[in-house]
Amino acid sequence: MTIKQETINRIKAYNPRHQKDIARKLYALEMIECVPDDATEITNKMLLNGADDWQHYSESGNALVYDYDIAERCCCYSLFKKKQEGDLPPGKIGNNYYETWIDYQVPFLQKAARYIRNTFSAVKYDWFSKDFICLIVKKVGENEFRFLCNKKRDVGYTQKWNALGKFESQTTLKPYDEASAEFDKIVEEYKFTHNLKQF
Repeated sequence: MTIKQETINRIKAYNPRHQKDIARKLYALEMIECVPDDATEITNKMLLNGADDWQHYSESGNALVYDYDIAERCCCYSLFKKKQEGDLPPGKIGNNYYETWIDYQVPFLQKAARYIRNTFSAVKYDWFSKDFICLIVKKVGENEFRFLCNKKRDVGYTQKWNALGKFESQTTLKPYDEASAEFDKIVEEYKFTHNLKQF
């Protein structure tokens, strides 16, 4: 399973109660489809899918385009009926004024993008914390593979931390072949080569 797929699973599992949160979830599930399956980072530029900004994204047809559809998704039932199911322009809603439903959709897209990035980062952090964290990997001699916890201390052990940053356990230095295979497994499974430096 990729980080993207786990992010989608978490978004789908979220069960919001308010219509604005439901809209954010639906936009997020649509928006994340443009992200590559093997992505290890998500940026606003990636989610914009070629648009200049979220206003341009909304106007370009990347999201919903019909007034009825936008109003139905983004409005609570009473507001939806008040605006005659999208036949009336949104106008002043809350403290903001919107000329069109395309305009009204923009802040929902912004929040959906932020929701995706935050969820993706949380998944990535959780995955990276499942096994012992190896920030620096260093080969020492011919038959010794040393895991370093940081650049300042040349320590000969591995450490395991949980997702909350709490230390769980510590193991002694392993033979090169075993440690190398374990390191390769982590890189293959989590695809975090950009966070792991070997020298």
